[in-house]
Amino acid sequence: MFLAVASTVRSTLQESCVQILAPKRRVDILRDAMEARQNRRPYVVTFCGVNGVGKSTNLAKVSQSQEMSANIFFSGES
Repeated sequence: MFLAVASTVRSTLQESCVQILAPKRRVDILRDAMEARQNRRPYVVTFCGVNGVGKSTNLAKVSQSQEMSANIFFSGES
């Protein structure tokens, strides 16, 4: 009985996570940022996660990307 309940909980949780996390539209950060720039609008990206998953490291990597414009501002807080 416990295995059946655990299996049901696991599959329901998995389905819920997929529903919540599946993108509803295309995800192209560079294109979206450049489009916002052309329209003179701000573009915001938020890095979220628990301690130790590499938020600051990934922010640094994105900010150093050769594809990004010099007019984009990056900020981080730990």
